[in-house]
Amino acid sequence: LGILTISLMLDKVATHLPPPPTNFRKVEKKILDQLFSPTVYDSAIRPKGFSVNTTDDDGPTKVLVNVFVRSFEKIDDVKMEFSFQITFRQQWNDNRLAFNDMGGKIKYLTMTDRGKVWMPDTF
Repeated sequence: LGILTISLMLDKVATHLPPPPTNFRKVEKKILDQLFSPTVYDSAIRPKGFSVNTTDDDGPTKVLVNVFVRSFEKIDDVKMEFSFQITFRQQWNDNRLAFNDMGGKIKYLTMTDRGKVWMPDTF
């Protein structure tokens, strides 16, 4: 009887313990694996575009571009050459990459292979 009582008491204590902390790295990896599975995402296909007709998603993908000139260097007026540093940014929306952010706990996902995501053809 004494052993059974202790066992029941331990079970009650265990139910009141807080849940173990969530390993967000594992959660992020799971989300990325799901997003980029071959059956879900194809980087060769561009994201749905915008169109005047709201029922048509075949319009062009809207890509916002920003160029920031950081510096001009080595200006050679004799050779008519110069060099400069710029920051070039592109921004677009790809609804295929939407994910559950766990109530705001996951602010962003870090990718290591940029080849998995559709990117605009910049030339």
